[in-house]
Order: sequence, then structure tokens, then C-alpha cells
Amino acid sequence: MATSDDYELIEVQVSKKIDVKLTLEDLLNAVSQQANAVNTGAAQAPPQVVDRLRQLGEMAHEIRDQLGGGSA
Repeated sequence: MATSDDYELIEVQVSKKIDVKLTLEDLLNAVSQQANAVNTGAAQAPPQVVDRLRQLGEMAHEIRDQLGGGSA
């Protein structure tokens, strides 16, 4: 049976906060880069994955075009 002597509670203060800010452009670039990376090594990925990433890459370009952004 456990008693209060079986464990010790230790509080650790966190002194550093990390803010991560992602823009839509950052996300679109990441999708495009990942799609391009898989397309260049297509023999290693199943055809369904390659096709889906190609579609995601195209969608990223379409979204960028609709928002008036340039291609990366």
C-alpha cells in the first residue's frame, strides 16, 4: 500500500516562454516544399502519397494565387 513517503512532489518553474508565429504563407511554403521533396524521390513513396502531396502542392499554389501572393 502506498504511503505519502513513496513519492515526492517537485515543482519546476519555467522561466522561458517560446512564442511561435506561423503565417499562412509559412504553411503554404511548407506544404509546397514537402510535396516537391516527395516528388523528387517518388520511388520511395507509395503512389497514393505522391498523388495526395501533388494535390496539396497544387492547392497551396491556388490558395497563394487567390490571396494575391507570389509563388515561392
